[in-house]
Amino acid sequence: METETTAASRIEQLLDEISYKADHLQASDWETFGTHGSQQSDASVEEEWKRVRVLADREWDEFQLQKLKRHYQNRIRTCLIETWISSNTSLGGSEADSVKEMIKMYLREDRREELEVYLTDVLAQGVKAADKRLRRRNRGNGGWLLYTWTVIVGVLYVGAAFAVMSIGESRFQQAALVVLVMIYNLLASRGTDEGFVRLSANVREEKRSDQVRRALGIHEEKWEREMRTEEKKELDVKGSRAVIALYIHSGFQTIVWLLSLWKLSSAVL
Repeated sequence: METETTAASRIEQLLDEISYKADHLQASDWETFGTHGSQQSDASVEEEWKRVRVLADREWDEFQLQKLKRHYQNRIRTCLIETWISSNTSLGGSEADSVKEMIKMYLREDRREELEVYLTDVLAQGVKAADKRLRRRNRGNGGWLLYTWTVIVGVLYVGAAFAVMSIGESRFQQAALVVLVMIYNLLASRGTDEGFVRLSANVREEKRSDQVRRALGIHEEKWEREMRTEEKKELDVKGSRAVIALYIHSGFQTIVWLLSLWKLSSAVL
């Protein structure tokens, strides 16, 4: 029996050869028309293969060019970012690395306008203040009306649940009412979970759209990019506010669970 390392190496070699020779049509004539083929080749098939091979070689050269292009683009981008940071700031160590990674992330996600705001904060107030303002924007700064209303609804929810669980005259009635409250709270919790799932799906869909647009190299006019960026920023803020509101509501649901367990244990024991 061969060792796991040897087996893994042979499997990796097979997959690499399939990726190179089959997917990119870089196989030799023997590998294309050899004894492992399902049928013997004829002159017309071999002639067709030669024409296909010429096109495949061009495609492989283009693939290698794009691969090298991405490599050198990343190197040049990193060099320019590091030069800008050293020339315009006194940052060093982890702070410089943090700013560098933030710049790369914004460029990768095509969020130029947000990058300009972040770098303006870095130059004016430093990294810590810029990161603090960024977290505030990501949390949905200004959504206090929504949060206040969510808290009010949550307090009323807990109060109503506690009142319902306390009106039973006997232990049996109290236990029955507690079970009903727990069932209702379970349904409400599922609604909250579905809200988290929908928000996560929207985020994934937005990222997938951005990746497709970058992969296809879709050209955008400046006004189109600015409009899309503003729409994305608005959706991000609304999404952040909704997430915070869901967390607040989930906290009150947890309080109801704890009260229910306490009331149920008091009624049963």
